[in-house]
Amino acid sequence: MATGNEATRWLVGGVVGGIGLGIFHYVCPPHEDVRASQAFNGDVESMERIALYSSSAIVIVTALVMRSLEVFIVGEGVILACDFITKHANAINPDTGKVQGVQAATATSFPLPDYGAGYDESESAA
Repeated sequence: MATGNEATRWLVGGVVGGIGLGIFHYVCPPHEDVRASQAFNGDVESMERIALYSSSAIVIVTALVMRSLEVFIVGEGVILACDFITKHANAINPDTGKVQGVQAATATSFPLPDYGAGYDESESAA
């Protein structure tokens, strides 16, 4: 049985979501700096992970104390939005201004040359 009436549970969810938003803004650097840095910066990812774990812990504890699913839904919704925005900003390549794929950022192998270019099978049959 959830504690408090329905309006109180939604309000507490919003307050806890605001606390999570504050944690993200305190722990993570500004998005302008994240977008200007190299894509998939490990320092930004570790700070984002710390903010995600700490704010999620606060939301989960509050939702368990209130015994309310509404608190969890609102609080974690705000946290997931902050997490997505931070991950998206970290994936931006500053040279192109577009999202860079993980394969392009961590490619360590190169494709083989196309040895079949200009090769016609009808010439080899003759």
